[in-house]
Amino acid sequence: VFIENSTAIEIKNAFQFFQLQGNVKEEHQKLYNYIKSSRVFQVETSYSQQKHPKDSLFLEYLAETISLVKDKQIPFLSDDRYWQTQRFTDIQNKDEPLSFGTENLLTYLYNKNLIDLESYSKYIYQLCKWNYRFILPSPDMLFFYAKKFKANFPGQPLGYFKTYLNECLHDKGLFWGKEPTNPPGSVGANFFISIIKLWLNFAQRIWGENEGSFSIEQKKECTKWILYSALPVIPNHLLEPEKLS
Repeated sequence: VFIENSTAIEIKNAFQFFQLQGNVKEEHQKLYNYIKSSRVFQVETSYSQQKHPKDSLFLEYLAETISLVKDKQIPFLSDDRYWQTQRFTDIQNKDEPLSFGTENLLTYLYNKNLIDLESYSKYIYQLCKWNYRFILPSPDMLFFYAKKFKANFPGQPLGYFKTYLNECLHDKGLFWGKEPTNPPGSVGANFFISIIKLWLNFAQRIWGENEGSFSIEQKKECTKWILYSALPVIPNHLLEPEKLS
């Protein structure tokens, strides 16, 4: 049997995707079993009486989850960007969204000193490699990796963050139009500015350290890399203001 090269690639990709789905299912089952057996978490099952067709099991789970969030006023952990941006119409505090993502949870745990900087950096780095979009590492996190790989600067993590943030700027899911805020703003423009601030704060963190972790030459090398390599190019959306209107 002979097949074309393109067909062989499609079959190989489909098989790898099938394997990935099986691995994801296995990890989800492990996580569910851990949560169910833990004394920390309270597990709610069959919360909603509303039933969906058997081929819409996902919708049934989603309906139950949303009902639970709204009725009990509890936070909703979801890595789906749509649900992270929702503000449910009948919650008590309408100014605060109940939904949040894994990166928000990790930041909370780090700020409460429940995980250290090394773990926080490792987990955020992993989320970015899993293609979670629009995550901003902290200046301390960048400093941690710069210090870890100073003998071979910038090292793989910093290089990946640079590429990742540039890819996020060109992601089709990033909205560049004006939002109905006061004053009107652009999510894309704000994200671009946040990336600029992040790299500049990282440079400030490098020059502000007094532990002797970096020599003057190493600090200069880091600053040059930030200015000439890490800082993103101005997106076309900002060069054509009419696209923001």
